Amino acid sequence: GIKSVTSCINNASIIAKSTGSMSKVYSSGIVAEGICVKITLCANNGNITVDAKCGAYAAGICAYYGQAALKKSYNSAKVTASNGTFEVGAIAGGLVASIVNNATIEDSYNTGDVSADGADKSTAGGICAESMLFNKYYRCYNVGAVTLIRGGNAGSLIATANTNDEYSSNYVIDSETPIIAKNSKTGAATVRTPDQMKSADNFEGFDFDTV
Repeated sequence: GIKSVTSCINNASIIAKSTGSMSKVYSSGIVAEGICVKITLCANNGNITVDAKCGAYAAGICAYYGQAALKKSYNSAKVTASNGTFEVGAIAGGLVASIVNNATIEDSYNTGDVSADGADKSTAGGICAESMLFNKYYRCYNVGAVTLIRGGNAGSLIATANTNDEYSSNYVIDSETPIIAKNSKTGAATVRTPDQMKSADNFEGFDFDTV
């Protein structure tokens, strides 16, 4: 199978719908399901919408990810996931919806609004919605609004994290949404105002010369 995706850009809006009740639906701008797939220098500029009764996973770059590195990539469009029956939560992430384990997201960002509607099981995150185990987040930022239509977990960086996840030099825009809704960790990200987000001087740890 494919082991790497490099220098790919999506500008098209993508809508995925399913009324089935047996399998989950993954949809994103670059890679729908990317276990062991390295993603580098990719961007999504098209709105991503998933409406599925069996479980909706929507993301700007990759809906279902793990065991690889996502680097130097961004999403600038709206990401929306909804679940008709609410038996399985809707999951929406600016870059990734669900990360299984042993993945790294670095030097990447999200500026698109992210929302999920799956009753109290919804999960929405600016960078990642659900981070399951031993994942790393380095030099990422989110300025997109992260909202839940009904209930669940929403995080401006990550919605539901794992206590073993690692963080360094991440930033989120000032909002009422917590940095991490579940299993938060001190120092996971720094909050900046909209004006502060416009100055490179406020991004300590970033390399603006070579990255």
